[in-house]
Amino acid sequence: MYHLRVPQTAEELESYYQFRWEMLRKPLHQPKGSERDAWDAMAHHQMVVDEEGNLVAVGRLYINAENEASIRFMAVHPSVQDKGLGTLMAMTLESVARQEGVKRVTCSAREDAVEFFAKLGFVNQGEITTPTTTPIRHFLMIKPVASLDDILHRGDWCAQLQQAWYQHIPLSEKWAYVFSSTPGRNLLPPCRRRGTRIRTIRCSPAACFRSLP
Repeated sequence: MYHLRVPQTAEELESYYQFRWEMLRKPLHQPKGSERDAWDAMAHHQMVVDEEGNLVAVGRLYINAENEASIRFMAVHPSVQDKGLGTLMAMTLESVARQEGVKRVTCSAREDAVEFFAKLGFVNQGEITTPTTTPIRHFLMIKPVASLDDILHRGDWCAQLQQAWYQHIPLSEKWAYVFSSTPGRNLLPPCRRRGTRIRTIRCSPAACFRSLP
């Protein structure tokens, strides 16, 4: 089981920045301190920890204009990659952007992350040619931020959210929750069968996306 939360204590923040350096800067022989920038103090930060409290994923969102936000410093520990944590982190940061009222999210994606962001709906705008802090090629990617009403009527997003629940929330699959994109129908138990625990929770898909942070 994994826990998604905002780093708040001094200890959590220190671990958060240490993880950023170890995952993103140390492999490139960048010095300590290169994992931070001047916008950290005003940005939204998220981290994922496992059952033992070990940090396994981080991400940051910065509102850099009235209608635009930027995702940066996103990383997942190699030992837990391909488990959906990167997708969960990106969806959470996008949810924060939506709450802030921005119209689009951008990211400076490393070359090996372009495909990942493309699957999440980001459009590759081409290679960034301005000087960067690392020797790796980066590409500007942009995604329009859908409104909560749009999410409510998107069945495919409901399916994504349901899968995220099954992967990261203990026993949720046993409870047999189903997300519905039909207005007025929220978390629905598909059937009552032996060995299945049914619970009713009043939560629309839009509200659940909004509550991810």
